[in-house]
Amino acid sequence: MEDSISSGETLEYPVSITSSGDEIKISIGWTDRAGSTRAASALVNDIDLEFVDPSSGIHRPWILDSDNPSTPATTGINSVDNVEQ
Repeated sequence: MEDSISSGETLEYPVSITSSGDEIKISIGWTDRAGSTRAASALVNDIDLEFVDPSSGIHRPWILDSDNPSTPATTGINSVDNVEQ
């Protein structure tokens, strides 16, 4: 699926899971223009993915600690990459 989003906008897509044992994997990716060499972050467009379950639990994408990449990934707000899962 392909869509577009503007600054400050939220897009929502309902998903139905038919069995409690089913797994779901959601990813988002976008082409980001080159950032300024003086910018604090190389990411120009920061789009955040989150999944809200039926109990209002919020699930965020996997992120790696760029200062210590050998540590296991955690979940949270990813403000570094233009692909989130």
